[in-house]
Amino acid sequence: MEIVHIRRKKLQKGYCLYLDYVSPIDGKRHKRYLNLHINERDKANTLKTMALANKYKQELETELLFPDEHLPLFVNYARSINEAGLSPSTQRNRLTMIRVVENFDPNVNVGGINRIWMTKFIKYMSERGNSPGSISNRVSFIKGVLRHAYKDDLIFRIPDFADLCPKVVLKPRNFLTLDELKRLSEVSTCFEIYKKAFLFCCFTGLRWSDMQRLQYANIRDGVLSITMQKTKRYLQIPLTENAKAFLPPHKRSPFVFGEINKHSAFMNRLLKRLCREAKIYKKISFHCARHTFAVISLESCGNLYTVSQLMGHTTVRATQVYAKCLLSDKIKALNTVPTIFTTSNQENQNPTT
Repeated sequence: MEIVHIRRKKLQKGYCLYLDYVSPIDGKRHKRYLNLHINERDKANTLKTMALANKYKQELETELLFPDEHLPLFVNYARSINEAGLSPSTQRNRLTMIRVVENFDPNVNVGGINRIWMTKFIKYMSERGNSPGSISNRVSFIKGVLRHAYKDDLIFRIPDFADLCPKVVLKPRNFLTLDELKRLSEVSTCFEIYKKAFLFCCFTGLRWSDMQRLQYANIRDGVLSITMQKTKRYLQIPLTENAKAFLPPHKRSPFVFGEINKHSAFMNRLLKRLCREAKIYKKISFHCARHTFAVISLESCGNLYTVSQLMGHTTVRATQVYAKCLLSDKIKALNTVPTIFTTSNQENQNPTT
């Protein structure tokens, strides 16, 4: 009994060929177009094309009957995927995720990752002490690799991993208030350029990667124009007087903060020391500059869409996270409720005996 059939689709001139089969994985009917065309008037070409279609048919039958024999190992396939334009840090993160899978199951192929396998993998990561956020990121990475495998016709469907990951509890974003920024700016340090870079990003929202490659050529007429490295989106950010106050004077180097070490770990250690001296008892890293910019901008203008554009977010939903940080807005909202009870009224109604 044939499990794969060669079908024809009528075109304006001749036919195109495709394979029609029922997948043993999901039991659904699928089509695989071969990019082969025949014209019955050209018998010699038709015979040659049909022979090639039969070859593809046999290969697909082999894949369906013996699915595990031809598939590459997941770790090898994941390493072979060439993602152009990725930053070095993103590439390192990808390799770390691949090594985690390799430590858990080095022999699994791209077709062997299903819901049962993923359940065991998530349990393995939980026992290793990985946070829900890390687990979610690694599951998303595996799904991304499987999407590539699906496009390459290595697998017939992408497994459903819904409701497997532990829920990620969003923690409040750490940010600095204007008063805290002022105190931080007054702390003396021999690494003044690092402090200026952090404070400049607090008023522009630049990420670490964008701050490092920022050039004086990106600043014209008080507007900072840059294409973000992470999202490749083009941004224009007007520089306020606060931002200009921490902009270093033009030097020979084309880079604004060219003297800064390329590794963010040194910056984060320095920020912890500066915050202690400024009596700021928050867990602050360089990325908190971006959070600070978002919260300060929202407090100033209150327009989510405008702040979303300044941050380079693809959707306003990403900016709504920062709106939860605005305690001042919550206080204002509650203060609009008319006061009908007072503490004195309650005391008069309930006199002490």
